Amino acid sequence: MSKTVWQLLFLASLLMIMWFVWDRNSTENKSSVLPFLEKVVAQPLPQLVKNPPRTAYVIATNKASKIKQSFLAREFKKVESFIESERKNGYTPWDLRSWIDFYIKQLKDDPEKAIFEIEIPRANDWVEHSPDNTYSHSFRGQVYYDLAWQARGKKFSRETPEYSFDVFNQYLKLAEIDIKKALEIDPGNDFAWMQLIAIKRQRSGNHRDEFDTLQSALEQVPNSYRIASSFLHSLQPKWGGSEKLMFGYAKHYAEQEPPVFTQLISQAHRHKAQWIAREKSALDKKSADSDKDENTFRKHFYRYFENDSIWTEYSQGLKKAFKNYPNYTEGLYEYAWTARKSGRIELAIEYFERAMQADAAFLGTDKIYSFAKFLRKERYDDKANQYYRLYLDLLPDYTNDKDTFYAADYVGWQYSRKGDWFASFPYYKLTYELDPESEKTVANYCNALFNIHRYDEGIPYCEKAIEINPNHSWSYFILSKIYERKGDPTIAAQYMEKYDSFVQ
Repeated sequence: MSKTVWQLLFLASLLMIMWFVWDRNSTENKSSVLPFLEKVVAQPLPQLVKNPPRTAYVIATNKASKIKQSFLAREFKKVESFIESERKNGYTPWDLRSWIDFYIKQLKDDPEKAIFEIEIPRANDWVEHSPDNTYSHSFRGQVYYDLAWQARGKKFSRETPEYSFDVFNQYLKLAEIDIKKALEIDPGNDFAWMQLIAIKRQRSGNHRDEFDTLQSALEQVPNSYRIASSFLHSLQPKWGGSEKLMFGYAKHYAEQEPPVFTQLISQAHRHKAQWIAREKSALDKKSADSDKDENTFRKHFYRYFENDSIWTEYSQGLKKAFKNYPNYTEGLYEYAWTARKSGRIELAIEYFERAMQADAAFLGTDKIYSFAKFLRKERYDDKANQYYRLYLDLLPDYTNDKDTFYAADYVGWQYSRKGDWFASFPYYKLTYELDPESEKTVANYCNALFNIHRYDEGIPYCEKAIEINPNHSWSYFILSKIYERKGDPTIAAQYMEKYDSFVQ
């Protein structure tokens, strides 16, 4: 026979076998062909796989983690050589702060805080071991500076107790000694210059002294944005400066190189907004319009940027910086947040996304979650789903946290509503693990198992949901569908009857 005839005979035999199986299944189980086919195509349970982006910040934190171990082992020369090797004249790809700043802060147990009993002994040990190293003194100066602000607190000055100011000033004096020593060893340490400018601003009250410090800093590091930015901060009215001084200084530097100096004008507008908001929020509180300074302060701060001419000037400075530094994550996020709060929703979403794409890991999980929640509120469901997934990818672990639960539940729901149950299943499984005692969560997990054809595995979860709440009608409905698929119409009808009793 020819090859074609053999192929036809084989196909006919295969069809006969399939008909026989279908006929037998139909006769014995009074069911359709679906159970047979579903059992054949049932796939392994999908697993939740993390896909965190590998960004400049992630690489830097990995390096910092390793060098922290050397620091704790008192291998100070190794730490010093590492920081020196990472020192760059330009800007980092993830923000405009120097690598010195980043790695020194990462040596602490918390980059943004200091614990006296832990950090001071370590800092003293490093300085004693390397008394002539700029980084050892920079580190101890940073620890003292953090302790100063922790003593000072975050309240407005009029609400800060006098004893807090006393401790604040004592720590600043100690910080200044170390920072000056760091600069004596290495006058090109722009991080130390930035610290010294800040200390002078908060201690001296003498603008001539601050100008001299700035001049010395710029002579040593002429193109440092961080130094120019720190001094602009000193020109605010709250430090004895004026609006005229701020904007004159910013416009002068905005015309110079490097291009990032253009954002000084944007920064000046933020300082002005802060000043206006501080004054108006104080009036609000005095007139009993608000019990919380922080809430009314934010209201007045962002209202300043609703003015279109102000927004245009504010935007121009930052956009020039973004053009030259497209991975300037911190600036992109700040711009997006200001756009959002001043009512420019579409622009905000555009720049939030640019910030996330530049380096989401640098922004942190809280900001990613906040953005996803904002997108959800604005009904950008697909984008919200994307950033909730990113949030889950970047979490160090899945804890019993409400934000983790809501993110996983939303992602699971988004996939399920599109019929992609294999994609949604791992997220419903995670919600069950985070909240195993809620009938809704347990029933959703049962439903997810049902929709990936794991009928026997799903039954105990629907039964558990009914144990938690005997009136949970949805669980009865799912059980009815499970037994219908399993080919047991009698039990399926019993559960459907129970379900109908609730919906009538």
